[in-house]
Amino acid sequence: MHRATEGITTRTIASWSTAHWSSSAPGRPLPLELVTTEGIEPFDIAIRAIHFPASQEELRAAEERLKFDELFTLELGVAFRKHRVEAAEQGVSHQPTARWWSA
Repeated sequence: MHRATEGITTRTIASWSTAHWSSSAPGRPLPLELVTTEGIEPFDIAIRAIHFPASQEELRAAEERLKFDELFTLELGVAFRKHRVEAAEQGVSHQPTARWWSA
């Protein structure tokens, strides 16, 4: 719940929020295949439900979706960083000078 500021009631803020969410285009930051495979709510539904849940179950599902997005984004960032670091690293090439194993 957002706190009201001087001259603006919480009811006014809620009506503005409702108008915004009902007119906003649906977003889909994750591929539909991933959303389906993971069994999570579509992003636009989760965003609306986190602000205006019809039930505790709907709120829980919205929270799970947003947690998934946050963790997925974090993991993606770690993977990109790992790839960038590995691409920049130069390995050391070792050339054996003697045959130390038996033939």
